[in-house]
Amino acid sequence: MTRLSIVSAMAALLLAAGLPTAAEAAYPGANGKVAYESYGTDGEIMVGAYDGSGSIQATNNTVDDKDPAWSPDGKKIAFAHFNSTTNLFEIWTMNPDGSGQTALVTQTRSLTHPTWSSDGTKIAFQYAFSGTDDDIYIASTSGLNTSVSGLYTSAANERDPAGGPGNVLAISFFDATTSHYELRKGSFTTTATTPLVSDATHDLTEPAWAPDGTKLAYEYTATVANHDLYTVNADGTSVAPFVNTSTSEENPAWAPEGQMNLYDLLGPNAEIYLTQIAGTGWVMEARPSTNDHNPDWQPVTSAQVRPKGATPLFIPLVPAFRQCTSANSTHTVPLGYGSCAPPKAASIELTVGEPQVNAKPSNEEGFVRVRALASPADAELTVSISDVRCARFLGAGNCAGSGSGVLSDFLGTLLLEYTVRITDRSSVGSLASAGTTVDATLSAVVPCTGTADPTIGSTCSIATTVNALIPGAITAGKRGIWELRSVDLTDRRGGIFAVGGTFYP
Repeated sequence: MTRLSIVSAMAALLLAAGLPTAAEAAYPGANGKVAYESYGTDGEIMVGAYDGSGSIQATNNTVDDKDPAWSPDGKKIAFAHFNSTTNLFEIWTMNPDGSGQTALVTQTRSLTHPTWSSDGTKIAFQYAFSGTDDDIYIASTSGLNTSVSGLYTSAANERDPAGGPGNVLAISFFDATTSHYELRKGSFTTTATTPLVSDATHDLTEPAWAPDGTKLAYEYTATVANHDLYTVNADGTSVAPFVNTSTSEENPAWAPEGQMNLYDLLGPNAEIYLTQIAGTGWVMEARPSTNDHNPDWQPVTSAQVRPKGATPLFIPLVPAFRQCTSANSTHTVPLGYGSCAPPKAASIELTVGEPQVNAKPSNEEGFVRVRALASPADAELTVSISDVRCARFLGAGNCAGSGSGVLSDFLGTLLLEYTVRITDRSSVGSLASAGTTVDATLSAVVPCTGTADPTIGSTCSIATTVNALIPGAITAGKRGIWELRSVDLTDRRGGIFAVGGTFYP
């Protein structure tokens, strides 16, 4: 009998018995590549894009390799490797391209289903204590057979360890009272478990944590020949199906970004499907002519999707008006929204010329321009707005002319408030080096100067760089994406005078 025949026969026996085959963990990050098992003449581990393209064969030998599990930083894959000399599975690790294959844990029992702790320092795995008793063991990831110890070692079957955020661990536990598997929750640091969800008439197996740790996906044995996928909250509430068809679905694997799931769909050839958390699946055509199983999704913590280029950014400025909160009118269709009439300027201190409003010519032109610089890494920041006038008396020195200075050139300063959401590779304090900041506001004082032309108010402008305002804000190689959330020019009281926008004559 070939190795493929043995594996296929074993898989058939497991399915007939309603027992699990593998378990996955999900850790937060960008949605990277997918590792999965593919069976030809033997089981090999493949790695490719999650649309099924570009798969490479990471393992290449004549024995079975299975149960791929990405490390929390996405830089290593743990897997079960069959040793043909001892006839036992061992826990190995490798790089995503298949290089650096190294034994991590070897024992006198078969070891399968590795899963990493969220800090990357430990691996839990299924330990075949006997033909009727599987246990959960753990080991350090620092070297071969380092700190190997039993974690859950009762006389009952404990299987399918699944690591999650905060070093939490979920397992499948065989309840002798109901003769079915239930899900229990524990951790990499304690031998105690607590019941999470159970069903007196069905097996619940293959737990897979959501990357934020709030939910698990798992396999629900509807019948011996039909397995469905369910989710449950981390506290055991809100059990709900998310893929339950007449075909058998197995081995859920959550996307690191949390919005999708991979799973096996059994048929003439087992294939890997991709689904929204609450939706139908579509096939990830990895290797259509082979049996593909047991996907696990790489969390990418050191990079993010990015554009090829996005510079310069040019933002026209328009006068700002107060938001309408109590409509007393309606805009004409098709934009038939409530409106507030007449309009009110957002700034009570500053204005621009408009013949129908204040008998001054309409000469306001303004912009904010940002241009990325490659060497040295920085960004030019230019702000300019013309025809800035005092809307009321602002005190001596703030308005040109004699008397109250109303509608004369404004001589004070504006404040640029440029609010961005920064995603780059500069986060520290965790396994991640890529991250997204809370929204941050870059501020810059914009001085105003009067003009000799009586038909136009003052001009307010600056020409500087981002690093001149905040040294080190932009660093070469960090792949910074600065999403523009808002751009405002405010008066001295904080009233918004001008904002990014367009004008349609």
